[in-house]
Amino acid sequence: MAQQVHIFPPLGVLTQVREPVMSFRVYFVLDRNVVIDGNALLVQSAEVWSNIFNGEWKSIALHTEDMIAKQEHETLDFELAFIDKTQVAGQNSSIQRFGLDLPISDSMQKLFEFTVRWQDSSSSTWHWAGGVGQNAQVSLACIGAADPCRRKKPLLPSFWRQRLRSIFHPAEPPKDDDDHHHHYPSPVAVADSWHMSLVGASCLFKSSSEANTSSTSTASAQTQIKAQSDRVISLGRLSSVQQYLAFVRKDPFWIIPHAGNSIIDTGTMDIVLLLVELDLGTYVALMPFVRSSDTNCVAVLRSYPNNGLLQIATSSPISSGSVRVAAAINARPNDAVEELFLRIQQCIPSRTVVPSLQRPSVQSKHSDAVPDTLLEAHMGYCTWNAFYQQVSHQSVVRTIRAMRDTSIKDKSPFPAWAAIDDGWQSVSSYDGFGKLCDIFANSEKFPGQLKQTTNELKDLGIRRIGVWHALWGYWGGIDPQGPLAKRYKIEKYHRMRSPVAEECDVWLIASSSIQKFYSDFYSWLGSQGISFVKVDYQAAFETLQGYSEGKVSEMYNAYLNAAEQAAYDHLGPGSVIHCMAQSPHIIMRALQQLKKEDDVLQNAYSSCFAERSLFRNSDDYFPNVSSSHAWHIYCNMANTVWSRFLRKQYVADWDMFQPSRQGCHIHAVSRVLSGGPVYITGDQKDCESQRLSLYVGNAGLITAVEPPMLDVQSLFMDMTVAPRFLIATTCLPDAEAVSISVFNTTANALISPISLARVYADRSADICESAQQMAQPGYYMTGNSNTKIKITNDNIINSNSSNNNNSGGAGGNSDYFALYQQSTNHVLMVPKLPAKIAIALQPLGCDLISVFRMTAIRSGDRSTVLYAACLGDTSRFVSASVVERSVYGVLPRPSSIGSNSSLSSNYTPPASPSIYSSRQWNIRARVAYQPTAVAFALLAFETTLLARKHPSITVSSIRVSGYDISDSCYWFCKSTGILTIDTSPISEMTSISSITITLTF
Repeated sequence: MAQQVHIFPPLGVLTQVREPVMSFRVYFVLDRNVVIDGNALLVQSAEVWSNIFNGEWKSIALHTEDMIAKQEHETLDFELAFIDKTQVAGQNSSIQRFGLDLPISDSMQKLFEFTVRWQDSSSSTWHWAGGVGQNAQVSLACIGAADPCRRKKPLLPSFWRQRLRSIFHPAEPPKDDDDHHHHYPSPVAVADSWHMSLVGASCLFKSSSEANTSSTSTASAQTQIKAQSDRVISLGRLSSVQQYLAFVRKDPFWIIPHAGNSIIDTGTMDIVLLLVELDLGTYVALMPFVRSSDTNCVAVLRSYPNNGLLQIATSSPISSGSVRVAAAINARPNDAVEELFLRIQQCIPSRTVVPSLQRPSVQSKHSDAVPDTLLEAHMGYCTWNAFYQQVSHQSVVRTIRAMRDTSIKDKSPFPAWAAIDDGWQSVSSYDGFGKLCDIFANSEKFPGQLKQTTNELKDLGIRRIGVWHALWGYWGGIDPQGPLAKRYKIEKYHRMRSPVAEECDVWLIASSSIQKFYSDFYSWLGSQGISFVKVDYQAAFETLQGYSEGKVSEMYNAYLNAAEQAAYDHLGPGSVIHCMAQSPHIIMRALQQLKKEDDVLQNAYSSCFAERSLFRNSDDYFPNVSSSHAWHIYCNMANTVWSRFLRKQYVADWDMFQPSRQGCHIHAVSRVLSGGPVYITGDQKDCESQRLSLYVGNAGLITAVEPPMLDVQSLFMDMTVAPRFLIATTCLPDAEAVSISVFNTTANALISPISLARVYADRSADICESAQQMAQPGYYMTGNSNTKIKITNDNIINSNSSNNNNSGGAGGNSDYFALYQQSTNHVLMVPKLPAKIAIALQPLGCDLISVFRMTAIRSGDRSTVLYAACLGDTSRFVSASVVERSVYGVLPRPSSIGSNSSLSSNYTPPASPSIYSSRQWNIRARVAYQPTAVAFALLAFETTLLARKHPSITVSSIRVSGYDISDSCYWFCKSTGILTIDTSPISEMTSISSITITLTF
């Protein structure tokens, strides 16, 4: 028997196939020690047992392909080239692959099932995969002439309008309701305020009737979880739903993903945003909101699976005329969500939340000056999981000093900022009932107050220090017998039970005094050397009895306004980390602020707004809870579906991670890809056990990337349960690359194919505009002089360039791609992307496949074409993120480049100018973030029609930021075409900006 059997599409779940080919794959992991008649155990045959054709169950034979190394003259199987066998098999194991690709035709069932059976060499018995009810379900999205994803011509706006306006149908009576006199009303929502285009449409839905939960006698138990004053407005039943992803409120503080199939069932959890896939491969996003400017009321959706009804619930009574559901339809799910947020932002009333906040100018990611926050630009440190509430001055300084010593000894990254988490304040007790006594630090733990701690930390090299506190001051509010109660007006409220605190009475500072409290609090923090705050427990106001009343909700806003204004005034811009704040109230508040600033924010999604606040993207990281790690990765990835569209205001914070603990590698990789901060917890021994430079370089610099985008195959199922990879993509337009991140968030090892060509095609359009801009001729400054170097595009021939000429490429094809696998440093250069590649990963394993579109440049005599791509810093994950500009051609450089006597002789400028030859290329790329090992993929073809020849390439010279690189500091493998340059000596002495390479053939 096989040790492991990996089947794709996986058994037990629904898979949507969007390619024009139906692919079956089965991977068998076999133990070579098992011998049958003197031969190792092998699988002899494998079959798919399916009803794919006309609904009739029958067997379909699969073809075999074992993973024995092929001879050099045989064609390389790209699908198998990226499997790291050690991830799933031992030294004495082998892998056999069986597969079949069937072009999709109308004779196939749009929805079918299958399982797999096989015979091995031990007997003629058929072995079956799975059990009863565990067949794989497959939906073929390509079948159907109306499928918008596969049409060559764009659809008319009328198609999108009709498709969207008809999604709501009357709800059916509950199946378990015997009393036909009492059941939910079945109105159909009415659509108005249309925006239409060739790629989608959006509108606002309003209900034709409404109902109050208090008067609905047959309302389910779910409707009773809110206050009596809740208002419920019926919409109808969503039709033609194939799959859905709902973002629901797990509790008042956090939003989590909840995926399912055709029946929307989120239990007692309210829906903040709903994304559904319809039966024709289109996607609809829905989100309720309140348009009134004189209320703090917010709205959510509720589902009733027994009759399919979808309703709007509001936090307080309000006229149904002020409540709308924004809806957007698109052939791409993320575009639907983006349009949804834009429509809401247009319709809600604008409000300047903090009037005096000003948005400073944008900084480039390669600028020597880093954003003032440092929080998203450099690696940081948090005390929480190292000390919890036992934190003290001595423990913090001791840990940071040990980390500093290790950094100096090993040249490893050192945190630029540190956060002192819960445990430093003067409180009655360090628990959920604890009350804040005064704004000062606990004198027993911090005898010199915070000033002593910040001074010593800054002497050790920490550039910014922050502290934690709850929005109320502490978890249990204010101590009514303490000093604060004598200086500020306080009021008594009753807190209901929540997942983080028990029911009790709490005393809070009154709205009339909260501005003065925060001004005093943050002024003192600033005087102590504190420059940012982590404000926790923000949605706690929603746990107060009477939250639906106007006073508490106004108090909610007063606290948030006071904290943000005081932070800006006393700590500076970008000085708040928002935590336990995933509330519709706070999300709508952010959208209102963004609408007010729209005329100022012309640069919509620039990578470094120095004043943006950090916003926790998920619940906490729990290093000691094994089951939490996969969920933490999945939850954060899924939440980027909506949080990415708040990034003008907030930077998504995926929380800290602890080196050396379970899952530390997958956590580190996900933080680097998050587009937000990367910070660690633990002690100096934890940091020594994991090579952190792999993620942030030796200097601890965080590369600026956009938040990852979940692939559509990972959207509509719980990826901690579904037996498949979690796949996300990161667009890196500066490098002309798309990085495909692959995570195994399941409990078992997996081998599975990735639809590489489709995944790349889904994101490659996002880099086209930037690539075209980079291809324009112009001037660039040299790395460390005022010399201008002319950029020439006369010889650039791939389709990036305005001088597009496809006649010069290999076989007339001007496109070539370089595929770089981060885990193995494996590189392939191909003229066409393979449809699929297979990946093998252990539980909590991850990998990164970066796809670079190579630049094609003619030689001086136009006889040969060079394809080149800068792979970035291969010594760190997301190597391409250090690339500031991909490969381009330049004219020979003048010799009058300034020198620097402080550099070694290996890095001094040349004594004479380079001599230009017609049989050479002069190429350049620009990089940032102090890389230590920059790699290039190089491939040359003679432009002959008779045969495709590969001329031998020779590296003549390499210059990094204007300084020559000696032969001992670079390696060029002619057989693979990979050039690797050791840039670490220069990175230690100066900032690297450009790399110029002269090649001859």
